[in-house]
Amino acid sequence: MAFNGSSTGIYHLVLGAVKPKQLFLAREDYKELMKILKLYKERMGVKLLGYAFTPQVIHLVVQWEGNDPREFAAMIKRTYGDYVFRRYASREVFHHQCRIEPVEFYRDFVELYKYLHKRGINSLKRFERYEENKRDPYLDAEYVLSAFGNSRLKGREELKRISLMENEQEYGVRFKALEHFAEDKKTLRIRRARAFLREYLEENDLDSEVLELEDFRNEKLRLIQAYREKTDLSFRDIGQILGTSHTTVIRLYKEANERNIRRPVRHHRHEPAPGYGAGEALSSLPGALGYSHS
Repeated sequence: MAFNGSSTGIYHLVLGAVKPKQLFLAREDYKELMKILKLYKERMGVKLLGYAFTPQVIHLVVQWEGNDPREFAAMIKRTYGDYVFRRYASREVFHHQCRIEPVEFYRDFVELYKYLHKRGINSLKRFERYEENKRDPYLDAEYVLSAFGNSRLKGREELKRISLMENEQEYGVRFKALEHFAEDKKTLRIRRARAFLREYLEENDLDSEVLELEDFRNEKLRLIQAYREKTDLSFRDIGQILGTSHTTVIRLYKEANERNIRRPVRHHRHEPAPGYGAGEALSSLPGALGYSHS
């Protein structure tokens, strides 16, 4: 699908949770997300112009001259999703979609900050604390403050004043609608895929970590074979669950059929399965469902 870029390079990104109130369960979670944002904005050359975090939705205002901000969003979803999985054992974290709106006009810019600075934990306090000689390592405040005033002091005061105002009705409705992530067919398929994985691991006395080990290659092949024979999931769906490409899943499925690996062999947890064969291992199982270019 072609992506419509912004002439200003500014975008409003909205990342939604699959389940209600699961993105932030402790204060440390917000701190972890800020670290991740700092890492990828520096690595990818993205400017973070504002944010709002709620347990259900993450809003980000970014400026990026890259071709597609979905790449940045995918890295945030994947990395923070892995953190949530490790901390809370929650496999389903983010909805597979990422809502993106170009911010083209000053009016859009103003209305966006009116909305964000009334939502959850947001960037307003960081703007208020911003000083020329002590810049915030997380927030790129310079551009925003210069847009709202001809000096940093005036910019801060104007942003604070704007943030206290209510949205014009059409903008309030639009921004609220961006936070609603319905369970579409793809989300439901991925949920079924994760449920199947949990059942498979329980039935065969395995856990997800051992599938990362080369000694358990046969188990990986049997799992892929079971997915294809017992579900209606596509190779792409399976790849998203296993953290690999659909072409790798196809190759491993062909290998499983050629080697006639059919019935899982019961064995003790963490003990290598008999019949181990050499070859490339699958990548680790991710905790988050990141963006995938379909």
